[in-house]
Amino acid sequence: MDQKRAVMIVVMAILSSPSLASATEAVAGFTTPAYTPSTCFGKENKGDMIALLGGSMWNNGAYCGKTISVTCIDEPRRCKSSSPVDAIVVGYCSNCDNGIDFRLSDEAFDQISFESIRHAEVDYVIQ
Repeated sequence: MDQKRAVMIVVMAILSSPSLASATEAVAGFTTPAYTPSTCFGKENKGDMIALLGGSMWNNGAYCGKTISVTCIDEPRRCKSSSPVDAIVVGYCSNCDNGIDFRLSDEAFDQISFESIRHAEVDYVIQ
């Protein structure tokens, strides 16, 4: 294999890497305790930084145990921080409706937005 082709293969591999995947826009809401039992882990407690996926995001539980990294991109008065928050996907969001794509625990949501806002536009990446 010539050097030019080898470099091209490496570049393509890096660009398709999940860690460099582009974020997807969505609307996040929040949920309040108790966080167990969960769809993915039953009575096993995964802490208070969790996420519940709704609709097509749920994908039959394909993301159970994965980390979802969420960044608030809404208008400035709705965002506390532009830094991402990480949460573990623990289940299905049965009350994701009215435009809500997924819900974060109130502890995770509180790091990016205000609970009084109830929901925020976000970017997310699931790893």
